[in-house]
Amino acid sequence: MQVIGLPCHVIRNGRAASRLLAAKIPNIEATRRRDGVARWRGAIAAGLTAEQAAKAVGIPRATLYRWEKRPDPLSRRPHHPRGRRWTAELARAVEDLRNDNPMWGKRKIAVLLRRAGVKVSFSTIGRILAHLVGRGAVLAAPVLRRRPAAKRIRLTAKERYARRLPRGARPRPRANSCRSTRSS
Repeated sequence: MQVIGLPCHVIRNGRAASRLLAAKIPNIEATRRRDGVARWRGAIAAGLTAEQAAKAVGIPRATLYRWEKRPDPLSRRPHHPRGRRWTAELARAVEDLRNDNPMWGKRKIAVLLRRAGVKVSFSTIGRILAHLVGRGAVLAAPVLRRRPAAKRIRLTAKERYARRLPRGARPRPRANSCRSTRSS
């Protein structure tokens, strides 16, 4: 559940509350499986054979037996995820550059490493930085950019300078356009 549409003075910490509620979302797939097994067992109790009941439910009989044993789906995460492709020296060089200059991103660091003779891509530097941020070795740049007392300026549709025309509407020429209206 996400709290949308109410002003912040009505629900204090509404965004944080919706995040907490979203953390305990019930497993929808497991609920669907339990429902299928319950309908299948109900059809069997009504006098159908297991095969006829499975056809009535629309799910193969072997699948229903498997769902009955384990309604929660197994994780689809690979057993052997791809490992890291960078060396410890490269990670140390990126960490040193980022600690010296905390606002530098992956492109600036990659260019400096290329000048030093290290052949590396922007994406690899980005993966290394994400790994270092996750480990806590370096700080994320958005954390450093955020000013404590800064407020974002939000413009409403009436305050914007340019507005979109409705779909299908054609723009009208302005009365004081730059074209000369004199006839020759």
